[in-house]
Amino acid sequence: MHNDHVPSSPFFRSVGARLGRMRALATSRAGRQFLSFGIIGVTNTAIDLILYTWLTRAVPMFDYRTPGKYPANVIAFLAATTFSFYANRTWTFRRKGRPPAAEVGRFYATTLSGLTVNTGLLFVFSTFMGMNDLAAKVLSTVFSMVWNFAFTKMWVFAERHEEEKARVADGGGAWTFAPSPEHAVEIELEMEE
Repeated sequence: MHNDHVPSSPFFRSVGARLGRMRALATSRAGRQFLSFGIIGVTNTAIDLILYTWLTRAVPMFDYRTPGKYPANVIAFLAATTFSFYANRTWTFRRKGRPPAAEVGRFYATTLSGLTVNTGLLFVFSTFMGMNDLAAKVLSTVFSMVWNFAFTKMWVFAERHEEEKARVADGGGAWTFAPSPEHAVEIELEMEE
């Protein structure tokens, strides 16, 4: 039976199929993780920008017209990313209990690399491109957010399948980092004897 209200051209069937896949993604576990990561990211960015602005405008040693803005950036970035770690750990990735030392280590390695990207770009944008420090901060934060999301999802809170953990512990095989079952990325781990 043909419904006269729904166009049947290939274009509309294609659009309908894409919308169906988007709906499936939005209701999938990975989609929910992405949404919660985004909400936490917005909150994290607000903490970072508010603290940076307050430090560089209210505390003379961190004045935005001096190199003092760089330590202010480090303080704001670390405060915001520490919030992000605990919020993403408990809400986005549903981890319970005390974080293992390796997970904390991976997080702060990611954070340090993200901080390097963030502060380096703040320096480039404000010094060489002559941007206002707040505009440079926003732009550098966008780049570091993408960087941090990729490493947080694929490395810090990556799902590790129990059978692969056992295989790696026994001295062989690959460990699959699978943010979603559809997009597993295998990384061979070298096992030292």
